[in-house]
Amino acid sequence: GGTYTVEGPLRIGAALAGGSAAVGESLSRFGRPLGEAFQLRDDLEDDEATAGVTSGTVNALVDEAKGALDPAILTAESIQALGRLADTVAM
Repeated sequence: GGTYTVEGPLRIGAALAGGSAAVGESLSRFGRPLGEAFQLRDDLEDDEATAGVTSGTVNALVDEAKGALDPAILTAESIQALGRLADTVAM
């Protein structure tokens, strides 16, 4: 499979909306593992996954992404919306 990015589009959106550098960094910490989770899920669904990669691997990355959402930087509404986005990747 290819490489999927979630980080880039999130950072671009935040910048266009006037978000601070801290918001951009927070979204990067969320987007990197979520993009990897999406890639691994896609590989699993296409039977192209590397040995040892399971739905548990995907879900652990989703949990890592959700855990990176910082309530000191992001609004509760943003965290909820991003959490819902992450849940769509979980298996």
